[in-house]
Amino acid sequence: MSRLALLLHPSEDVRAQLSGFLQSAGFRVLTAADRETAEQRLESLRISPPDVILTPLAPENDNGSGHEAAHREDFLARLRSSALTRDIPVVVLAEGGAEERRRALRLGLGSLLTPPFEGEEVVLATLLASERQRDDRNLSGSLAQLSVPDLLQTAEANRKSGRISLRHGNQEGARQGTLWLRDGRVVNAEVEGGPRGREGVYEMAFWEEGTFLADFTPVAVPERIFEPTAALLLEAMRRRDELLRDTALLHAALPDPPPPPPLHLLAVHRALTLLNVAASYAAEHMEPELLARRLEEARHANTVDSPELAMFQVSRQGAVSLLDLSLNAGSILPEPAATVLATARWLRHWFAGLEHALPGRFTLRRLRSVTEAIQEDLSALGFYRELGLQTEMENGTGEHDVHDA
Repeated sequence: MSRLALLLHPSEDVRAQLSGFLQSAGFRVLTAADRETAEQRLESLRISPPDVILTPLAPENDNGSGHEAAHREDFLARLRSSALTRDIPVVVLAEGGAEERRRALRLGLGSLLTPPFEGEEVVLATLLASERQRDDRNLSGSLAQLSVPDLLQTAEANRKSGRISLRHGNQEGARQGTLWLRDGRVVNAEVEGGPRGREGVYEMAFWEEGTFLADFTPVAVPERIFEPTAALLLEAMRRRDELLRDTALLHAALPDPPPPPPLHLLAVHRALTLLNVAASYAAEHMEPELLARRLEEARHANTVDSPELAMFQVSRQGAVSLLDLSLNAGSILPEPAATVLATARWLRHWFAGLEHALPGRFTLRRLRSVTEAIQEDLSALGFYRELGLQTEMENGTGEHDVHDA
């Protein structure tokens, strides 16, 4: 995917010249003549922010009034204070004065171009600025802190290439596995001494103990997987649920089988599954930080009417979990109907905001299409009903169409 540059400059001729340079190098370019227009552009790009911003330190002419200095500081302050833009690299389009260059350095803006602007220099400086900012190639940690689905969704959202090495378990005999990525998509996988390709992903998706090391340096590897990340994770979840059901059937054949899980627990478990599958789908269209913020805003907005939502928390990567992991006794969890209603309100609010920003991608029928693996439980518990989705199982009409409420 080509990179997106936001170009701010008061001169129409300069904007046309620099846009031509960047477009010839494969950049998509949005232009703005003043600070207000640039801020409007950024607001419209909240779902998918630009990869780089080119701007003078004095983007408007204040006719010597000094007013522009405040505007300049306001614009740069906004870039640095917003979680959505503070990591976007900035290339300064200087006028050429030594004081201006010193001021840029004091502000931490090391990429600087001076007129007359030359095409090769403009393209090189812009590419280097974006590469330097996004060159966080190595990432390591505990799978208990950052799960395999979180790792894959983060890599996909940032279009990372490279490999993720996994170690499952902390004792001798721990299992090893590797996931290879290209432009954010898993293209190959292998469990040492075990399955490869998709089967390897399905096994590693739920490794919860151990460590990971992500090296985001592109490597050449045969491509054996072609499905998107969300589809891989959904199939892994389906297989895990199927395994749990098979285990339950084996227990049912015993003289004294264990009781089925209380509806309180089942409702919460299916709520978490539904929320995280929806978040996985959303991660294909937005940055993890924005996804998490939008998801948390929707949760907070509905907590007054649905206090049950206070038991959930949203991680920085957009994963949903229980606030207190000790909540494992059905007696202290909300009634199933309350959990279902609260979850539906949260998802409706969240998807409505995303649909407004990206029309056609976040209709409620998307939830029906990405949760087929657990559709029986979601229907039986009432999730589809509260979301306004009608299924063949609920209305008995034999219709397969899904309608938004």
